[in-house]
Amino acid sequence: MQGRVDIDLRHVCGGRALLPGLWDVRLRVRIGGLTRTARLNAPDPAPAPPLCLYDEPPRAVLPYWTDAGGLALDVDGWSHPVSEQAVAGATPTEP
Repeated sequence: MQGRVDIDLRHVCGGRALLPGLWDVRLRVRIGGLTRTARLNAPDPAPAPPLCLYDEPPRAVLPYWTDAGGLALDVDGWSHPVSEQAVAGATPTEP
């Protein structure tokens, strides 16, 4: 099965935003009385998901692929400092 998933970061946790930390993303699908829960796996080749900043004051969410190939979210730089991600994604310019 293939599809697209949009995650509302402001309401994903029982109507509230996620607390700072690392979160594995799982998908639960119910079809015809059957329920299946699975992690969201990286496509091949796996693109580098972009850093997401939202709200005031800004909150940072870095989606990333785990070693096992599942999608995870690092909320507020819990394990992947936001400053490192900003520098890694920066494009140098001439003064």
